[in-house]
Amino acid sequence: MVDCFKLDAVLEVDAGARRARVQPGVVQAALNAAAAPYGLEFGPDTSTVDQATLGGMVGNNSSGSRSVVYGETKDKVLRLAGVLATGETIALGPCAGGDLSSGIGGAASAPLAAALARIRGRARGVIADRSPQTGRCTSGYNLRELLAPQPNLARLLTGSEGTLALTTELEVLLDPLPGRRLGAALAFDTLRGALEANVAILDTGPSAIEFLDLEPLRRAAGLAGYPRMAALLEGREAALLTVEYQGSEEEARAGLGRLAGLAGSLGAARIVWLEDAEALSEAAALRRAVLPLLMGAPGADRPTAFVEDTAVAPDRLGDFVADLERLVALHDASTIAAVIVEPVMLTAGVHALPQEYLEGLRALCDETGVILIFDEIVTGFGRLGSWFAPSVFFDKSAHVVTGFAGRCECCGHNLRQRRVEALVELKLEDGSTQLPMEFRRDVRGKCH
Repeated sequence: MVDCFKLDAVLEVDAGARRARVQPGVVQAALNAAAAPYGLEFGPDTSTVDQATLGGMVGNNSSGSRSVVYGETKDKVLRLAGVLATGETIALGPCAGGDLSSGIGGAASAPLAAALARIRGRARGVIADRSPQTGRCTSGYNLRELLAPQPNLARLLTGSEGTLALTTELEVLLDPLPGRRLGAALAFDTLRGALEANVAILDTGPSAIEFLDLEPLRRAAGLAGYPRMAALLEGREAALLTVEYQGSEEEARAGLGRLAGLAGSLGAARIVWLEDAEALSEAAALRRAVLPLLMGAPGADRPTAFVEDTAVAPDRLGDFVADLERLVALHDASTIAAVIVEPVMLTAGVHALPQEYLEGLRALCDETGVILIFDEIVTGFGRLGSWFAPSVFFDKSAHVVTGFAGRCECCGHNLRQRRVEALVELKLEDGSTQLPMEFRRDVRGKCH
């Protein structure tokens, strides 16, 4: 692993050519600050503008909410210098026509150009016919660049996640800062309603449009810092679209007027017009803060991201989200029979989960009809001083507790029998209840 954060110099800003040379550790916000005095910025607008480095943006081909105007990072990469896995240096840039050798510099340029030419010749039809026809290229290498009339081989590395070379320097294209930006925030009762409205809004020519799922966002702490968005955040709507128009004062106003003319047919429950810099800045700040707000939840309450950076055509987003919600619903509490909590073994001993977390877990399981099991309590927590530790550590908050005692024949550990004790009454099918009970069985197989 190579840490490039200290390679963070903005080497040059050429205002006349609207270009900048940077090292890969330069943060996007730092490049924008260096370019702003010249009336320029790096167009792709990531939500992590204050953290994202140019090298990282090239690695995953970042785009952002203004991609409808500025495209992706690959559209802004002009030249790239790097180091191959062999230690050889390489320089990549635009080719003279279709001559791939003209776009590569360095000791390995000849064999690399020949190899790329063979790939282009052998797979031209597959690349042309089978590559995803999406605005963003996020699946595999950007081989479509090889088929361009004048390929830029620096863009071949864009989106390669650092697997082809280690970037050491970049030359990127800058964009003029617009004279004015105006916008609106539209709240919808359903996710699908917002996504369908998104398709119609795209026809009004926005410079940015962003979708936010409000239900999980409302659970985040720190929303008090967004007073202008409070009315929308405190409501009961399911989704939010923030829309932006840019250009001259007249162009931005005209865009907002097109949205206003369409607003009655979009199905929005509420609309807040963002016509001053502070309101638009707050909406943009909320968008950038969504992930930190959600991930700022303490400990086990922090959500887990498991579907990220999908590339879906706007007119198919409604169906995509409906299918995703259906899949998630298949795994809600109604499909879960039990939640099993096991002791965590650390080098310093056994880690006991916080009592308040376990109590909250028990309450959630009670609410959803899920059995909560603390497994192997004696094996783990028993060594902390109590033979049957749930009475000490969990205050009998589990429905079922399992543990070991005695000696195991297969490994020599002191585990002779497995004990299962139900700590609450269990309801039977006939409506009666069964008092707490205990089961025993010998341990003959492997223990863990």
